[in-house]
Amino acid sequence: MIADILRRDIDTYADDLRKRPLLIAARNRAVTAEMVGSYLASVQVLLAHTPVHLRYARDRAEGLGLSRLVAFFNEKMQEEQGHDQWAAGDRERLAASFGNIARQEPLPAIRRVIESTERAIERSPYEYLAYILFAEYLTVILGPEWVQSLVTCGVPREALTAITNHAELDQDHVVEDCRVIDALIEDASLLESLRGTLQTTMARFSEFFDAVHACAA
Repeated sequence: MIADILRRDIDTYADDLRKRPLLIAARNRAVTAEMVGSYLASVQVLLAHTPVHLRYARDRAEGLGLSRLVAFFNEKMQEEQGHDQWAAGDRERLAASFGNIARQEPLPAIRRVIESTERAIERSPYEYLAYILFAEYLTVILGPEWVQSLVTCGVPREALTAITNHAELDQDHVVEDCRVIDALIEDASLLESLRGTLQTTMARFSEFFDAVHACAA
């Protein structure tokens, strides 16, 4: 099934990500408040774009007469509203613990993630399904260990709700994502484009994670 193939790609990426500098630094208790501040500021921007991207994907699907895909995106929009405020609250709680050094700006690399996602939707609203599965499944499989590593670095757990809330909610979402992908993508030839979108998305996220790590310099 197409969803299983995409999940295996994400599993492989998660294993590779654990070997990248940011996650190594987190395990070695070398992540700073500045790095977490930049990370959360960027996550807030990314989450604020989720409803925007869902609306765009919904409209693209509607224009193509893909009624079942339209219904999925409409339901998803209801689920994802306001999640950027979790990150906004996290930023305030982080600043309360670490002061102005934690008040960082979003990184330019997150804009490249957003632009890449918009191009995928423009090509086909089906491609956005690959992004959704990536974002939610990666949070489920890496979120808890990422949070635990940050806590050992001295970051208050209550300043990480944008991760912990999603890690909990997205367990059910991933199941639904996979069901929708396998139910709605009847043309097996779309697998190549979905995997291509997934590979591009993973590359952009690697750039983002590396940029977060570079904040330590």
